[in-house]
Amino acid sequence: MRRTRIRHSLIGKVLALFILIVAIPSVAAGLTAMRLFLNILLEKSSDSYSLSVEHLNQQVDEELFQTKMSAYYVYLDLDLKQAISDFEVDRAGSLKAQRRVATKFENYRISPSFNNVNTVKIYAFNGLKMSFGDSVFSSAISDDWVLNNPLYQQAIEFPDRFIWSGIHSNTDGPGISDSISIFRVVKDRSYSSGVAMLYVNLDSKLFSSLVNGRNGLADSRIYVLDSNDNSITGTSVPKFVLDTINTAIDNSRSDYSQTIDIGGEKRLFVHYLSDYQWKIVGVLDVNQLRQSSLDLLGYFTLGFLLFLIIASIIWLAAVSYLLAPIKRLSAATKQVRRGNFAVHITPHGKDEIGQLTRDFNYMVAKVDTVLAESVAQNSREKDAQYRALQAQINPHFLYNTLNSIRWMAILQNADNIKRTIEVLARLLRNSTRKMDQFVTIDQEIENLKDYVYIEELAYSNRFKVEYNVDFKALSFQCFKFLLQPLVENAIFHGVLPKDGFGAIVVSVRKHSDTIEFEVFDNGIGMDSNASSVNHSSGHAGHKFNSIGLESVRERLQMCYLDDHCFSIDSEKGEYTRIRICIPMREHLDA
Repeated sequence: MRRTRIRHSLIGKVLALFILIVAIPSVAAGLTAMRLFLNILLEKSSDSYSLSVEHLNQQVDEELFQTKMSAYYVYLDLDLKQAISDFEVDRAGSLKAQRRVATKFENYRISPSFNNVNTVKIYAFNGLKMSFGDSVFSSAISDDWVLNNPLYQQAIEFPDRFIWSGIHSNTDGPGISDSISIFRVVKDRSYSSGVAMLYVNLDSKLFSSLVNGRNGLADSRIYVLDSNDNSITGTSVPKFVLDTINTAIDNSRSDYSQTIDIGGEKRLFVHYLSDYQWKIVGVLDVNQLRQSSLDLLGYFTLGFLLFLIIASIIWLAAVSYLLAPIKRLSAATKQVRRGNFAVHITPHGKDEIGQLTRDFNYMVAKVDTVLAESVAQNSREKDAQYRALQAQINPHFLYNTLNSIRWMAILQNADNIKRTIEVLARLLRNSTRKMDQFVTIDQEIENLKDYVYIEELAYSNRFKVEYNVDFKALSFQCFKFLLQPLVENAIFHGVLPKDGFGAIVVSVRKHSDTIEFEVFDNGIGMDSNASSVNHSSGHAGHKFNSIGLESVRERLQMCYLDDHCFSIDSEKGEYTRIRICIPMREHLDA
């Protein structure tokens, strides 16, 4: 066979185009860009994120300082100290001082440093209570919650410090969420002893807005933690973050920052605010950042991408041109799979695909010829087998019938003779009708009744046939004379050899996808050894291997292949049951 040179082969063309147009430029440009920019992008991104966390730390520190100054304004107010000291000795002087404090606080609220203050409450140790600020917040914060708060006791223990809480949730807060509490002991004018507890409630939305504005990236996250490592913004803090900072951070040191690398996958930027014991923690996902950096390489190599796109389009067009014959061959194969053997493909070129196309056309034509011959031969053989099996029906039935008619003409009235002749005519017509292999079950039952009528005339008062037929099964099909050989076998080899009256029951049942036929007789039966063999059984008094039963079995195999069942159940001297099941057919076969 002539060898096709590599340059004419499909695989050679595809490989050459891919290597020259796509592979070499892509690999060269990709490796160069990766080597030059990946590490630079990673370090620059990390430095940029570190500066962002540091800037946030400065903003939070400034806001905390402004908030502390706002609390100092109240803490240092002399009128407040006078109102507390005069509360027990000079109520009038105390009330005047309280009014002055209220006026001052209203003025304080106008200033930017008080923008985040929701309410201020004073709980003097001598029983005086004062409240300033938004009435809704003041009402929501109960006195019992403030006085019984653990931070209240902590402020008593450390009277020279501001005690900061974390963010309050709906369940553990003073009745309002998204707020922060500050406790501080107010001292007398000499600053020698405490006279009251200052409580300030702050809105945490400022800190949330500062943090959320920097948490828009998928590869990073910033958390602001209070002294108890609770998130000020209310977000959940990953366990590995808390474990890392608790291990690495020294809370005894003053303000400082630290960068912590976690296995090369995460990087933490921690800023500690010792005055408030707050931590600003930035978590950078190095893996995600690395992936983002790889994505950014595309923007820095626009020329490479444009070249790659153009080259890919050219390569795809070339491959599509080369694969077009294969697509046509595939479409033709599908047509053959559906049974269309008349398909033909025009071959193009002298490469492997062209040769394959010519071979395909030859193969399909050859298969079509062989298949047509095989179908015709099978049809002829099937028809011959069917005709041969039909011809095997024992003719003694016709002779016995004619003999019965002769005796009835002598002993009975002419009406019985007329009916018998009509029944015999139908039987002969149905048995000799050409090519009607399949009939409806309704027709099969009617044919059987004609046969049974004649046999009952011949053997008067010896047996009775009952019919249990599911009417839903009548419209389906079976092959002609399916039941007659079974009933004939039950009559002559079952009930007639037995003394007494015989009973035969013919049943037809419709199941989900099958039709079941059953012929039962209470005749002489057969022994267990003989009845255990289905399809062909023999007994001295019960001839189950007769031509009729064997004809039924062979026709079942020929018409339904293995999609049927045929079984014989019998007990000697008691009964015989023959059961057949076939698939449902809804259309007659010609």
